[in-house]
Amino acid sequence: MPGRALPARVDLHLHSPVGGDYRGDPNTSADEIAARCLSVGLDLVVIADHMTVAAWPAFQKASQLRPSPHFLPGAEVKVRHDDEQIHLVAIFNPGHAAEDFDMVVNALAPFTEKNGSLSTIEIASDPAFVAGVIKAAGALCMAAHIDRPFVDGEPEPSLRLAWELAAAGVIDAVEFDDPVRATWLAARSDVPCLASSDAHALTEIGRRHTRLLLPELSFEGLRSALSAGQDSVLATRALALA
Repeated sequence: MPGRALPARVDLHLHSPVGGDYRGDPNTSADEIAARCLSVGLDLVVIADHMTVAAWPAFQKASQLRPSPHFLPGAEVKVRHDDEQIHLVAIFNPGHAAEDFDMVVNALAPFTEKNGSLSTIEIASDPAFVAGVIKAAGALCMAAHIDRPFVDGEPEPSLRLAWELAAAGVIDAVEFDDPVRATWLAARSDVPCLASSDAHALTEIGRRHTRLLLPELSFEGLRSALSAGQDSVLATRALALA
C-alpha cells in the first residue's frame, strides 16, 4: 500500500432516517449522527441508506465540521436471484456521488417500491451483474452482513453468493454481523472481511466496527486499503452498548 498507513476505526454501513426503515427518532439529524460516531471513536463512516444518496449533502456538510468523522456516501441494494437474497453496499466517490448513483439506478431499472418505502426495493437480477454495475460506476462494492439469515433461517446462501462474487472480482469486501466469524473466515479469503454496525438508530452506532489500515481518511484511501486485501484489516470488534 503506498504511503504511510495508519489504523482507523471504520464503519462502512450506517443508516440515516432517509432510508425508510430507521428504528430511531425519524427526526435524527446528520449532526446528531456525526456526534454519536465521534463519541464512539469512529474515524471513517459510510452512510448507506437503502437505494438513495439523498442524505449525503447533510453528511458532507457535517463532515466539514471539526472534530468529525470522515463521511462517505453509499447506498444499500437488495438483490434477489433464484429465491436467494444478498445485500450489497455501494460506496461512492463523494465528488460525484449523485451522478454515479444515478448511473447505477438507471442500469438496474425497472424496479418497484412496496408501500412507497425505499427499503423494500429488491433488484431481481444476478448479483454478479448488479455488483458489476456498481463497480462500473466507479464505486466500491461490499457484500453486506453475509452471515445474517435470509432464507429459511439459514445464512449459507448469502455466504456462498459472497464468495462467488469475490471469486469473480466484483466486490471489494465482505461484511459480517459476527466479528468472530469474520476473523475466522479472514484466514480463508483474499477479500477483506469486515464488521460494520448496520446501525438504524443512534444507540446502535458503535456496536461493531473494523480497525483498518488507511493511508488517508478518504474514498481513495479506503479503495487503497481494500485493494490490499486482508492485510489491511487489523481487527473486527463488537461492543456492548447501553
